[in-house]
Amino acid sequence: MRTTKQAPVGALGNKEAFVTNFKESGTYRSLLERLEQRDSRSSTKKNQSQKSSNLQGKSAKVEGYELRAGMRDAIWGSKMSLCGFAANNGLVGVEASSSGSSRLSHGQKCKKSLCPVCGFEKDTKRAEEIKVLFEVGLREGWKGWFFTLTFSHQRREAVKAIGDDLQKCWRKTYQSLRKYCLKHYGFQLEFENSLDFTYGGSGCHFHYHGALIHRPKRNKEGDSRQFMLKSMTQSQEREIKKEFKRLWADNAAKLGRKVSGQVGVVLRQLEFNQEGLADYIAKTGLFSEAKEIANRTTKSSKSGYGLRDIHREVAKGSRIWIARFKELTDYFHHKKVHNRSKELTRILKQELASRESKELEQFHLVFTFNNKVLRAVEKKKLLYPILKVASDSIRTGNISALTLKVGALLKSSKLEPDRIAVELKKLFSSNLETLPSG
Repeated sequence: MRTTKQAPVGALGNKEAFVTNFKESGTYRSLLERLEQRDSRSSTKKNQSQKSSNLQGKSAKVEGYELRAGMRDAIWGSKMSLCGFAANNGLVGVEASSSGSSRLSHGQKCKKSLCPVCGFEKDTKRAEEIKVLFEVGLREGWKGWFFTLTFSHQRREAVKAIGDDLQKCWRKTYQSLRKYCLKHYGFQLEFENSLDFTYGGSGCHFHYHGALIHRPKRNKEGDSRQFMLKSMTQSQEREIKKEFKRLWADNAAKLGRKVSGQVGVVLRQLEFNQEGLADYIAKTGLFSEAKEIANRTTKSSKSGYGLRDIHREVAKGSRIWIARFKELTDYFHHKKVHNRSKELTRILKQELASRESKELEQFHLVFTFNNKVLRAVEKKKLLYPILKVASDSIRTGNISALTLKVGALLKSSKLEPDRIAVELKKLFSSNLETLPSG
């Protein structure tokens, strides 16, 4: 049996002897080994970061395209695996605008909330809608709180069991709280939320991010510039928050779940003011509550795996994460992850209808190619430079020689798709100085 030499207790009285003996111990060697491994990992990450410095500034949208490409083989046969391909053997397009934006076009959309591309598009639309609601709240004097809700679960518990219980708990809690506020204070509470999750040491951790909103009542004449003096007092706010926490814990208990007093219900004041609105629009701060509600697809987790982290693991071919992702996609099939109350929906529709429609950004078609070529350039990780070349061409109004060469290769009928990808890679390698940066 292998024995490990430990520093003797008697050496503790002698500093030099203690240091000498400790350095010879198995404990020290084990610690040193772990530190070296950590430094090695850190160095690897640094080198990888330096190698990919030319990709700095890559948008979340472009990263979504690349992750979708990397995930195809792992999820092949699902609707998501075909997302982006042209239907009926048609052509995929690359479009760009004068603002510098570029995108893939003419492809099918799976419309799945967990898709790196379609999910991102849904989140972007939601963010714009919340911005509009916040602007209404600023104008009409709304009050409210951001909230995060969760409860206990088992490490190996099925995703469906946790998610279903969380949704049941929310519905019962909101219905009861709404009745409570109407009965005791005459206030009507509205909500905006999203069902989110992370994976960690305790398995799949479902939680709600959202906002509870109170709208002051208008006077009988309906003058939107004046409100009834009766509004939510600080004392009433405290009582409502207390009731919210009680209801959540009680409803969770009925489902056999426990609620932590520290993190089970987290409430933060929602400020409908110019500063708060500006912060949301700019999406500043890593832990912006408003950002938590809308941007679920691109979020990573500090202590575990967020959806974007899971995308990356699936793209790497991890069998464990492929299985977990399959379970998640099965659960979220036809499930609405973003929700809001009927009254907020009505207000949003009314507000959007009253606003002048924004002039849509004009995109111009730059490249076209078939599905086989798309798959080939995806495998060679060439989507980013192709999108950047298209973007640069329209932004500058200059159809460069590089643009013409890329276009000719993409639609070549003489070369096999894999050969097209190889030639494109050579072309980009020899034109690094002409490729747009960032």
